[in-house]
Amino acid sequence: MRIVFKFFIGAFIGLFLIVIISLLYLDNKFKKHKSASFLKEYPSNQKMWPHRGYSVINQSYRLEDIGLAAQKGFFGIELDLFYSIENKDFLVTHELPVKDTLWLSDLLNTNKNRFFYWFDLKNLSRDNVDSVFEALQTINKNYWLNNQFFIESKEAKELAVLKNKGINTCLWIKTPNKNKLFSYYYWRYKNKWDIVYYDFSTVSFPADLLDKQEYQDYNHLNICTWTNKSDSNQLDDILLNHQQIKVLLFDRVEGI
Repeated sequence: MRIVFKFFIGAFIGLFLIVIISLLYLDNKFKKHKSASFLKEYPSNQKMWPHRGYSVINQSYRLEDIGLAAQKGFFGIELDLFYSIENKDFLVTHELPVKDTLWLSDLLNTNKNRFFYWFDLKNLSRDNVDSVFEALQTINKNYWLNNQFFIESKEAKELAVLKNKGINTCLWIKTPNKNKLFSYYYWRYKNKWDIVYYDFSTVSFPADLLDKQEYQDYNHLNICTWTNKSDSNQLDDILLNHQQIKVLLFDRVEGI
């Protein structure tokens, strides 16, 4: 019985050491990870992009709001998308279902290549990734986008499929929950593994997490982030001058 007990203790210690060494190795690889990005070092006045295409907070997307963003001379805008396999097109909406359907093809037909687009694709999956790629190729060609867009998603494996086919991509980092210890460390290292394994150069997460210790680990990567209109101008200046922040989204409030 003692021999069996010693065997399990030894196996446990061995497994524990393997895990620790593996995590240290991953941390080291992650700190050194750097790959070429599609995002440039834009001037600070080009870093601020309207969140949800310059629509008013909690308001549906409207073509006139996209046009207003163009009139104000914004370099880029962010749009929330859901892909429809049936229509081979993207719904421009933050949530489903929607009453008045706005299709990405209609929006691009109106605005053509006025912007660099941040496409937050809400429903990227194993089932639609190939169809999504074909649809992106079509809109890129038909609306002369010249690859001036990137796809953001939390689905690392599927996003990597698009990246490996030449689509610009941004990995939305899944936020670890400190109240759940196992989940916290799992996602903290899973995020790093996804970045290293799939060779992502650009990540996204909320700006209010930038001062958290675990998110300072990402400062060697290219960061796309978002803030609120209520944030102080001083905070915006700090974010805009952050070397690794390439895009900072802000919300439009009524009357602006």
